[in-house]
Amino acid sequence: MSDNFDLDKLKRLHKAILDNAGYAHITATNSGVITSFNHAAEKMLGYKASELIGKETPAIFHDLDEVVQRAKEFSLILRREIQPGFETFVCLTDALLPNQHEWTYIHKNGKRFPVQLNITALRNDEGVIEGYLGIASDISERKEREKEVYESHLKTQMALKAKTEFLANMSHEIRSPMNGVLGMVQLLKTTKLSIEQKAMLETIETSGKSLLVILNDILDISKIESGKIDLEKIPFDIKKCAQEAISLFSYNSQEKEVELKINFSGLKHDFYKGDITRIRQVLVNLLSNAIKFTPQGEVELILRNESKNIIIEIKDSGVGIAKDKQKNLFQAFTQADSSITRKYGGTGLGLAICSQLVQLMNGYIELESEEGKGSLFRVVLKLMEASSEDLKNHEDKLVLKKMSENYPHQILLTEDNPVNQKVCSMILSKLGYQCDIASNGKEALKKLRAGKKYTLILMDLQMPEMDGFSATSEILKKYKDSSPIIIIALTANAYEEDRKRCQEVGMHGFLSKPIKIEELVDVLKKHYRGKLT
Repeated sequence: MSDNFDLDKLKRLHKAILDNAGYAHITATNSGVITSFNHAAEKMLGYKASELIGKETPAIFHDLDEVVQRAKEFSLILRREIQPGFETFVCLTDALLPNQHEWTYIHKNGKRFPVQLNITALRNDEGVIEGYLGIASDISERKEREKEVYESHLKTQMALKAKTEFLANMSHEIRSPMNGVLGMVQLLKTTKLSIEQKAMLETIETSGKSLLVILNDILDISKIESGKIDLEKIPFDIKKCAQEAISLFSYNSQEKEVELKINFSGLKHDFYKGDITRIRQVLVNLLSNAIKFTPQGEVELILRNESKNIIIEIKDSGVGIAKDKQKNLFQAFTQADSSITRKYGGTGLGLAICSQLVQLMNGYIELESEEGKGSLFRVVLKLMEASSEDLKNHEDKLVLKKMSENYPHQILLTEDNPVNQKVCSMILSKLGYQCDIASNGKEALKKLRAGKKYTLILMDLQMPEMDGFSATSEILKKYKDSSPIIIIALTANAYEEDRKRCQEVGMHGFLSKPIKIEELVDVLKKHYRGKLT
């Protein structure tokens, strides 16, 4: 009597647990006929237990097309053919494999929804399977959240793409005329100038570079955000880099009665390997900031070694930064105070870029500041010392002697901007080359059809009538069997997408505007296919 009472009590307890479970519990025989259907299953699917138990299989609330597809998938896993039907649900369980998957359930009213379904075997004391238990949970809310996250991510990516394209176009519009300005400055510096003319030229160059700094700041934020910024690792003189950076502000500091100091006493070596352009960019931004917020007094640039690190410190006696303003200072478009924009100017980008660039170089940046007592920005970088072989190889790259004699290219410059045509042709002239000029892709093709043999084409990308991409495709298609022609992209756009597209159409290299002589020399050397005489 007692045993029966305990058994009845256990059954009631088991039924209570199943009825109040938050998950749908459904059991079935070996042939698939439903034997139990708890309250949660009734609520989830809209069927009464009495409608299904002993009468139906789970197929009544499953998507049959999905069952057919899963049968194919499980056949590949088990390496035997699985028939669509109840076998599809239990075949993995029978093979002692995990059997938890997403399925589509169909409510009695026709509404479809996703569930997470786990299927286990019900065995007797001898281990023989007597049926199966399916436990299902409605994951509609989770799937909806995932969809929202995905759509939000997609919108963010689309917005980032639109911003990148806008900035690329803005880059082209600004860099093209700046290429003319700074290109002419490079050429003028190689001519005989009076002291007064040199001073004027330096002012033009400094102003042009300042404009490019603002443009580059905006572009760099975009590139860093999208993970499309590449770092170089070349030998450079860190003292010279620091001196060049601080010399840019000599005129500004004198105007404001700010004394600029350099301290190299703690530096053990001069030459290191790293991205000199990005390190200079960090220095210029930090120095600019220090001078801007120091009405009078001094700004000191300190270079020293500490363990295996290079420590760069920019110390000023300026207005300082309040403690509560310091934590957000390295975020883009953030400034310590709204009145700063009016009083001192600035975009609020410089420190954010410095912080992100330093992190990309596996370093970090620190700030010590007290309002009214000045600030100290400390940059910690891990830079390897450059060997004598590193230095020699790098110096060889910068040698311009007898370029046209050692690398006798026949060059066609395809560029629509008259100023850029003049600048580029004059730079090539300095290297001993006389180039032909085409104003767009159609003119370039016309010159080739006229029989002129070119070994190298400098190809602008954005041109009227026929752009550089279309022209390159046509040239490589029509002249692939004749003398090989090297085509180098020449563009104001500074994005990885441009590089990829250039590669896709078959271009052999990429030069950014404003053109740097040493980069042009690298291209001329690398792509010379003749023999030296």
